[in-house]
Amino acid sequence: MADRKTAQQQLLELLQGAPSQYLSGKYLASALSVTTRTIRNYVRQLVGEGYTISSAKAGYKYEKGVIQRGFELNSDSLAILKILLYEKRVGISKVALAQRLHVSEATLDRRLTDLTDYLAERNTAITSHHGEVHLTGAEHDKRHLMYLLLNQESQQDILREFMLSEGKQLGLKKILLETAARHHLHIDSGTLNNILMHLTISIYRITRAHRIDNSVNEAIHQQLIKTGAMSVAREIAEQIKAQFAITMTPPEVDNLGLLLLDTLHYRQPTETQLKDLVAPRFYLLSLVLLRAVDNNYSLNLGGDASFISRFALHIQNLYLRLDTGNQDTPPVNKSIKKKFPFIYDIAVFICSQLTDIFEKHIPESEIDFIAMHIGTLLMTNSQPAAYDFYLVDKNYLDSNHMIREKLRTALDGVMTIVDTYQSYRDLPADVDYDRVIGTASPVPDTRILQISPFIDQHDVDILQKRIADIKDHANSDKLVHYIERFLPESLIFREQYFNGAQSCITWLCEQMNHQGYVSTTFKDDVLKREALSSTAFVKDIAVPHPLKPVTAHTTIAFVLNHKPMQWGDSYVRIIVLLGLSPNDHDEFQVIFDALIAALSNADTVQKLLDTQSYTEIIDILRDSVVYSG
Repeated sequence: MADRKTAQQQLLELLQGAPSQYLSGKYLASALSVTTRTIRNYVRQLVGEGYTISSAKAGYKYEKGVIQRGFELNSDSLAILKILLYEKRVGISKVALAQRLHVSEATLDRRLTDLTDYLAERNTAITSHHGEVHLTGAEHDKRHLMYLLLNQESQQDILREFMLSEGKQLGLKKILLETAARHHLHIDSGTLNNILMHLTISIYRITRAHRIDNSVNEAIHQQLIKTGAMSVAREIAEQIKAQFAITMTPPEVDNLGLLLLDTLHYRQPTETQLKDLVAPRFYLLSLVLLRAVDNNYSLNLGGDASFISRFALHIQNLYLRLDTGNQDTPPVNKSIKKKFPFIYDIAVFICSQLTDIFEKHIPESEIDFIAMHIGTLLMTNSQPAAYDFYLVDKNYLDSNHMIREKLRTALDGVMTIVDTYQSYRDLPADVDYDRVIGTASPVPDTRILQISPFIDQHDVDILQKRIADIKDHANSDKLVHYIERFLPESLIFREQYFNGAQSCITWLCEQMNHQGYVSTTFKDDVLKREALSSTAFVKDIAVPHPLKPVTAHTTIAFVLNHKPMQWGDSYVRIIVLLGLSPNDHDEFQVIFDALIAALSNADTVQKLLDTQSYTEIIDILRDSVVYSG
């Protein structure tokens, strides 16, 4: 199979070479030796980069080049910054950089130009002299940029990619926890990961002769001393020197002190003292709330004793804030609702219970805060599923073992080699070629991924892409299965307009009731959920639903409107009403997150509005799903 970057560029060139006609997906797939599904993914990527490409039954047609839009880091931009931050700190030639990215020099120039404003806002810049590309800026700003880039990736990858070994990582974590304990400080998992990330970056840069040389001003320095942050920072620096033989300069220690000042919770107790600060009634209330969450969402939040104590303390403080009228909570983080709708809905469920118990209105900012608590626990405990692969390799000089070890190091927990074969003929007859990798050629099927027996970064990259495609395909099929199972054609309505969320929900629930899918009380449950926080999660879309599984059978209804309709403070054109059965609560997160993710794409919304066929609706959702659960 052609490399992803090269194939995508070839696709663009094929389309640009025939601007006045449609090229069929089958023709393009054959020309690039990929599947028609991959062609659809490439087209979606190109549209995301700003190219206008028309899609029709006849195929795809190029319309025009990149349009101006808000800048977002794409995979090429991220790769450029990582190379300049981690590997080529003294610069890299344009030719070599283009080869590393598998793009033309013209495409590289566009990527470098795209990065100009993004970097300028972060006090850094990319310069080019005599064919050499450099990243310029103060050391502190480069580290902050590195932190921003790493923070976009999963916690599983943050401390593994280009960073410390597992042993050093554990040693650094031990230093932080033991120093915090000596100072009676509590560090939750999110804070710990944040400090670990910063310190790891510092150690990485210091060992490569990149140090912070500018100290903070005297007023800030005195504040660090007064708050105790400097004392903690110095102890951590001494432990790092003793364990890693790395000396942090005074400005480095000041920088660490500022980080501690911003992130450590000085007035929170140690873990052993935590439970004693919580009144028994709030501890019991937290147990009841988490048990209800576990029952409704098939989770096990109530099984973590440490989390229960922290959560109980938060609920107690929330009650005190409500009781005294002091609701000075952090600003609402609007991205939580959009990016983590399932976690946000759990927080809404908890707040609905608290509203009834406390008999007080709970502001939306408190929902955000609870979502952060729940999200921290879920993300800390979640482990990515490993995908099974088969390896075909002649096993010269024990190459099987070398390949396995390199893949385990690079993709541990993500993929597993379940069996090895010396010939493609030895593979099981029913093998899925998408899960076969091999060093031999020729391959009997183009879906087999060819790798080098020495495993380089290119092999790792294409394997990661293959795993992402497998996950995307599996989740897409899963979503479509649920949609076909739960969405009857009789519950798809078009051009139905109302004067607000309440009247729309009322009418839609009545339609579901008339067809025998829900009871008469279903409407009250949905309206109660809507009153707590708007279910208009993303632009154009509302997903009303009850707080608990209350229907005999899970059912979905759609309203598709070309014109926007007011929904609380938002305007929507698609309404998806979810009625969930207790028998299907395991599928709730799949349906909920996947639908919102799929409908977050403006092109998908427009296609759904324009289609008149139930089958086409299913196909559009299948092609658009980007759920990553």
